[in-house]
Amino acid sequence: MGWHGGDTCHCVKVGIIPNALDMFVSNILIFCINSLFVICNSLMNIPLKDVREYFLPTRASEVLKLIKREKGRCFLLAGGTGLNFGSPKGVTVIIDLSRAGLNYVRETSGGISIGAATPVCEILRNPLFSSYAGGMVRESALSIATTPLRNLITAGGNVMQVFIWSSLPVLFLALDARFRVMGERNGLIRAEEFFSAQPRRLVGTCSILKEIILPATSECDVGAFMKFSKTETDFALINAAVFLSVRGGICKKARIAVGAVSPMPVRLAAAEKVLEGQPLSDKLIDDAARAGVSGISILRDIRVSEGYKREILPVILRRCLKMVSERAKGNC
Repeated sequence: MGWHGGDTCHCVKVGIIPNALDMFVSNILIFCINSLFVICNSLMNIPLKDVREYFLPTRASEVLKLIKREKGRCFLLAGGTGLNFGSPKGVTVIIDLSRAGLNYVRETSGGISIGAATPVCEILRNPLFSSYAGGMVRESALSIATTPLRNLITAGGNVMQVFIWSSLPVLFLALDARFRVMGERNGLIRAEEFFSAQPRRLVGTCSILKEIILPATSECDVGAFMKFSKTETDFALINAAVFLSVRGGICKKARIAVGAVSPMPVRLAAAEKVLEGQPLSDKLIDDAARAGVSGISILRDIRVSEGYKREILPVILRRCLKMVSERAKGNC
């Protein structure tokens, strides 16, 4: 198996930790072991007997050259956790994106750009998201898996292969994010189009996702994200994201998205219509929550019945809307 990247692998022998050593070091080692286990377990699902080359490009342009040359035979590796749920066939080349210059969070005049290879943990730690849209980005990131997995899962990986429980696609749909792609398909794709089908097929095999662009907001553009699941770290039974533009207590614009009720995240246009142009009140919130369920098709779930989700969804929407309403009070 070939290695390309020019980096030297340094191995460190680890012995028994002395009792006097701070427990912090123990936790670091546990995290490293857990992360290594996840990566190894993921890679075991790839038919390794067929993999012949491993590339570690340092620029996005190098990635594009490689996927064009190895079309149909390469696999783009970001966090690698998605491989636990299925591995591609016919892969002979792995292209590691971890050093391709796609790990960043930047504030621009048009909003905030998140590099496709940015781990979820970096989104959680970045101060730009402490108050952005009422903190809904951090709420969404925190709902994803566990701490060790959030250090592996990337923003791009979470949106390129959408699972029914995925959190970030719901968030980005509610925020009307744009997705910048490079390669045979170049340019920006709006969230509605990006999530109209599996994004991996939309982007194609000869293009890559470079970044996700969140719109610029004011203090009166507020939102909230809520995940409903059996346990804090379990897969979501329902994900909900609400993003409102409020002026003088009146909802000027509303975007509401839900996930885990259908294969792809969906907007609740009926609920948005109830809210827009109206002063926020408990009654309005109740009306919008009820309207959100009407006409929506709920995918069958082996964990709970369709009727259960239909009963729970308006409750989650109501809670999410009330959180947004409280965050808008006093400022808008």
